[in-house]
Amino acid sequence: MSTQKNNDVGKQGEELALSYLRGKGYQVLHCNWKGGRNEIDIIVKEGNTTIFVEVKARTTDNTGHPEQFVTAAKQREIKKAAEIYLFENETDKIRFDVIAITYWPGADTEIMHFEDAFF
Repeated sequence: MSTQKNNDVGKQGEELALSYLRGKGYQVLHCNWKGGRNEIDIIVKEGNTTIFVEVKARTTDNTGHPEQFVTAAKQREIKKAAEIYLFENETDKIRFDVIAITYWPGADTEIMHFEDAFF
């Protein structure tokens, strides 16, 4: 798959995730927030909890489910960015979530939300 198509799938996945999170009542604080060289896809708030959300989208699960691509290395990158965010912003509690999206050709889109997915 081309890099451009990957970027398009990722962008569409983030838009679907935002819509999903808003529909669940989360307050969206930031999209594509950069902390140093790392990025957090979406930062939302639910009550007094700040939630760092990693979005993974795929057009097939032939190579594995989207959530499987949130590797230990990716988790460390998200944690580093979150530490910078927390240094700059006060919050009571934090959580790390993953939203996995699969676009099934000719079928419905599947969205899975893994709360407290790591750390």
